[in-house]
Amino acid sequence: TTNHVQEAVLFAARHRLCVAVIGTGHDWANRHSCPDGVYIRTSLLNSHSFDPSLDNGCGAMEFGAGLTFEQAHSYAANHGRFIASGWCPTVGIAGWSLS
Repeated sequence: TTNHVQEAVLFAARHRLCVAVIGTGHDWANRHSCPDGVYIRTSLLNSHSFDPSLDNGCGAMEFGAGLTFEQAHSYAANHGRFIASGWCPTVGIAGWSLS
């Protein structure tokens, strides 16, 4: 949960540890290395929601940090929507959009 992530970050700060965050494991730059620190895996933060009343009636979607493109595109299609993005089914949308 997000509460678990917050607690892990606070623990790392109290103990002066580095924090590495990884979603799906795709990281060609190896930015998630942190051998003596706290490792946060976001793959279980895969919530999704759709509110059709937002954005002047067009609707808005909210995705958890661990959702993959395959999951996000499937969820959007089930609501008659699409996501303008790159496409690799196993890449996490949060990591891709932040890189």
